[in-house]
Amino acid sequence: MGSGRRRGRYHRRRQPPRRQVWQQGHLELRPGTVDPLAAAGFGAAARHARGGPARYEAVAARRDRLERGLLELAPGARRNGEGPRAPHVCNLAFPGWLGPELVAALDLEGVSVSSGSACSAGTVEASPVLTAMLGAERAAQSLRVSLGEDTTDEDVDVALEAFRRVLRRG
Repeated sequence: MGSGRRRGRYHRRRQPPRRQVWQQGHLELRPGTVDPLAAAGFGAAARHARGGPARYEAVAARRDRLERGLLELAPGARRNGEGPRAPHVCNLAFPGWLGPELVAALDLEGVSVSSGSACSAGTVEASPVLTAMLGAERAAQSLRVSLGEDTTDEDVDVALEAFRRVLRRG
């Protein structure tokens, strides 16, 4: 939702209280320990999230435009997954390329993408979910491109031009 770490709303039905302790550096935090700045940040993020659907439509339109452009640049490329999906992510397979190779080449062009799952930064392994869904070969050829609310049409154009240069070299 865009709030800080370890900040969220937690609702629990009638259960006996539990004593939990979290370590954060040298500090010991117990439930009920208030971090006023994080709480204020969570409140601001929650208010911002209420307007999400309209903002997500704009992000989805840019994602779709990026996807169409990439599929035109690489005729053999395929979208991974069908049906409803997150408005800010596109995931495509590029036959003839390995995901980590594309990640490195695009990084040199100033475009950040990933070939793994969102929670596996720093690894070159294909997404285990894509591997299970589509097979190891297609998962290894896949890239995930994430967009945000701040992504502009110009950003999409810059990314498409970087992909054009990289794919032309392949």
